[in-house]
Amino acid sequence: MSNKGIIKTVVATLVAALLLMYFIFDFSFSLINIADCLFVVGLCLFFPALIIATGAMDLFDGISFVSSKMFKKHTFKTIYDYKEYKKQKNLYKKNPGKPLLVISLIYIVISLVIASFI
Repeated sequence: MSNKGIIKTVVATLVAALLLMYFIFDFSFSLINIADCLFVVGLCLFFPALIIATGAMDLFDGISFVSSKMFKKHTFKTIYDYKEYKKQKNLYKKNPGKPLLVISLIYIVISLVIASFI
């Protein structure tokens, strides 16, 4: 994952935290609310990042295969044909799991540190 991708991820997760702050806490910026928002965003990012970092990408291949079958983008008979197509077109990207995992752990640690001050 490039530096630009990391910055985009951090900005997107901070926007998600602000949206949580708006919809759940009505922009009440107390320490516990900030800690809660950062923890939820970090936790929601942690589990997909863990799946990606461990290399269990077959789960996402299965989901994208089913969606391609539902919306008839391509007609693949089996998931193996779909994976071969992705390999030929070089659609597999580098594994962004480790930076995402680090970002999510940073959010969780920051939320725990903020919560310890309360």
